[in-house]
Amino acid sequence: MMQTQQATSTDPTTGSVIFQQKFDTNQEVEQKLKNSWTTYQTYRKSDPQSRADKLTKLADILEKTMDKVSRMITMEMGKPIKQSKKEVTKSAALIRYYAMNVTQFVKNEDLKTKAKKSYIVFQPMGPIYQMTSYNFPLFNIMRRALPVLVMGNTVLNRSSETTPQTAMMVEEMFKEAGMASGEYINLMTSCEQSEMIIGCPNVRGVSFIGSMDAGTKMASLAGKYAKKIMMDLGGSDAFIVMKDADMNMAVEEAMLSRLKNAGQATICAKRFMIEDSVFEDFKTRLLQRVQTVKMGNPMDESTELGPLAHKEGMQKAMEEIKKAQEQGAKLLYGGCQPNDPYLMKGYFLMPTVMEAPENNILLMEETFAPIFVLTRFSTDGDVIRMVNASPMGVSTSIFTRDEGRAQTVGYELEVGSVFINTMWLFSPEMPMGGTKGSGFGREGGVYGTREFVNMKTVYMA
Repeated sequence: MMQTQQATSTDPTTGSVIFQQKFDTNQEVEQKLKNSWTTYQTYRKSDPQSRADKLTKLADILEKTMDKVSRMITMEMGKPIKQSKKEVTKSAALIRYYAMNVTQFVKNEDLKTKAKKSYIVFQPMGPIYQMTSYNFPLFNIMRRALPVLVMGNTVLNRSSETTPQTAMMVEEMFKEAGMASGEYINLMTSCEQSEMIIGCPNVRGVSFIGSMDAGTKMASLAGKYAKKIMMDLGGSDAFIVMKDADMNMAVEEAMLSRLKNAGQATICAKRFMIEDSVFEDFKTRLLQRVQTVKMGNPMDESTELGPLAHKEGMQKAMEEIKKAQEQGAKLLYGGCQPNDPYLMKGYFLMPTVMEAPENNILLMEETFAPIFVLTRFSTDGDVIRMVNASPMGVSTSIFTRDEGRAQTVGYELEVGSVFINTMWLFSPEMPMGGTKGSGFGREGGVYGTREFVNMKTVYMA
């Protein structure tokens, strides 16, 4: 019997419910799976240039509706409106990147062998089931769907049940751009329906963005049905400040990285590792800077820090702060909700600065909140060991004027990316992804297009 659960959108600024939508019934899901497979039979043979033209139109539509889409993102998950607009702009740029490179990505690749001729054909696999998270409700969809679509696969998208309206808007934009036959289909489903979808013989791959706990469950299902899976899981990125760093730049980059999306991003810096000789200097500058952050209504263009997306997220952050103190961490600033009566209605948490010893919970687990945790290191060996102690490994930022030292340290880190003298940055050409418990697979550029294709070798003797 079908459960009566539903997708629910709540305004995190006030805690009030703004939209509800029942989940698709099993029968509705089965019909969508059938439509995706039927469309795939035609779409996989479509002219790559026609795919590019539709994506270009999609980018045009998104840019024309920027204000509407941005407001919806902010309304559903609390991101400051300026950051929501950047998410829309970045998504449109990503769409245009793939549109411009479709023909390059799908062409055969010659191989040098003893054969008269040998080459690789990159063929689509079929419908790909993707599950995306609430923290970037537009960009997460696009960064996973675009490389799948350009190669001739179809997409079945399941967004977070807390951002249903943004997901519905995305589907309408795809349809308006010319993908109205089932190339991109939005699923409104419960977690319990995942096995039904993954187990469908016509679903050929799984693309997942979410927590480590949820990711292990999805990987288990994918393994059960022998499906290729790509996973983007949690992160506890390190932010390393060496003794010769430009301290003003390091502090500003730390602010941008940690407070982005109220700290609700896998790629936000979470562990701030400062060399002994400059630790106090960095701490003092950061404490001065963090007190200037403007919290408030995320619809206000001047707001820098909005609420957390969910009440549960705010409560978990408060519990982590308390546990960190029990384990020896010092609370230097924040650690509570603001005392403004208006802000207390929502899921706001003051930007928080803590100093913690090694093995503290804040240094070992992912914190999805605006919490800076500072710790010291003495040698390069120490910082390498501390970074690699985490079960996760997405990226690390290193600040120093000694680029050779940064590259030497960076080489030893068990992460997917190293950024020198900058916070994490997204560039559509670069392969991005994590190591260890942060998942596997790569997105970005040609690398992302190779995740869900059949690389067929042709050898002519």
